[in-house]
Amino acid sequence: MKFRLSLFAVLLCVTSSAQSYTLMFQVEGKQIPCRMERVSKSNWNIVNGEERIAIELKWKEDSTFTASLPLFNTYFEGKSEQGVLSGNWVDPTRSGDYRIPFRLERSGRFESNASKQTNIKLRYKIVFDDDSVPAVLEMNYQNGVNVDLFGTVLTETGDYRYLQGFMMDNNLFYLSAFDGTHLFYLEGQLVNQFIENASFYSGRHYHVGFKGTVDSSYELRKADALTWMKNPNESLALKVKSNAQTERTFGEKDWKGKVTLVQIMGTWCPNCTDESRFVSGLYQEFQKDGLQVVPVSFERGTDYAAAFTRIESQAKQLNLPYPVYLGYGSDSPQKTAALTFAQLNHVMSFPTLILINKEGKVEKVWTGFYGPGTGKHYTEHTEEIRKAVKRSLR
Repeated sequence: MKFRLSLFAVLLCVTSSAQSYTLMFQVEGKQIPCRMERVSKSNWNIVNGEERIAIELKWKEDSTFTASLPLFNTYFEGKSEQGVLSGNWVDPTRSGDYRIPFRLERSGRFESNASKQTNIKLRYKIVFDDDSVPAVLEMNYQNGVNVDLFGTVLTETGDYRYLQGFMMDNNLFYLSAFDGTHLFYLEGQLVNQFIENASFYSGRHYHVGFKGTVDSSYELRKADALTWMKNPNESLALKVKSNAQTERTFGEKDWKGKVTLVQIMGTWCPNCTDESRFVSGLYQEFQKDGLQVVPVSFERGTDYAAAFTRIESQAKQLNLPYPVYLGYGSDSPQKTAALTFAQLNHVMSFPTLILINKEGKVEKVWTGFYGPGTGKHYTEHTEEIRKAVKRSLR
């Protein structure tokens, strides 16, 4: 998924939890807060809005711990000193020594002042300092005291899943999320019809400012209008790996007589995992009618054995009922996907979903995926895919 903000919806909720903690990440002098719940000394939940990600801390006698994060092959390592937990979040799939320091702090209980709340709904057209393409931010919150915010970000290449944050004095706001592979943070100020002094952070590697102006009419392009076959009369041809040593080819003979969903994905991509859950459900519903699924994962680096270890681990956690293949040819997922799917005009996003009909021809290509954190957009997007699959099966 490219880091471009395009649609941002915020919903209000009041939070209260006796076991609430703040996971405070340190990124280049910036404190980025995310949330956690303590179930027991060893069992915790990462909290992003409605989402709960369960992790288990493995303790050693010297009060140090490690905790593997599900799905994305990253982990926490740290220690406890005088009841305070601190350490690093480590992502070994990225190049270099990718780690971000954190400190876990007990959170207070936030109460909103219901007598002073007023419903406010605003829609902004926003532009980022390093990107001329406009974007949209929709905000729905209640103007009160100590107001928690919930929402999501949608782009033409996917969404930023569940975001949670806080509206503070002087209409300053922030939203953040940590899902085990991405750390997102947005902050800014609402001033009349504008968003000012705003910034977006992604992990330790990306930071950009943005501005916004109220615009109720701007819309994103449709997901099925961004990627296509260069020659629509051709059948999609693929060369992938079924394991670290074995190649597998797919072509017209593999598609004819069936309806196929080909996924372009990666184990490092949260939107891909959201899509995989949905596609797996479609497969179980329509397998008997002739639906097949061919996921092709694009991993960082060229260690194919390590890549399949990640792929098989994630597939097992997601309970996928079909094999996941590996695209290869470069150490970059983006470059490798462009080589493997050279018949497409481009691979704009992870994920990308390709629908092949019974005649063996590509019928539709959806760029990106709107996951459950996007609410009605998830419902509309998945229903569009479901209807297209059913039409092809008929």
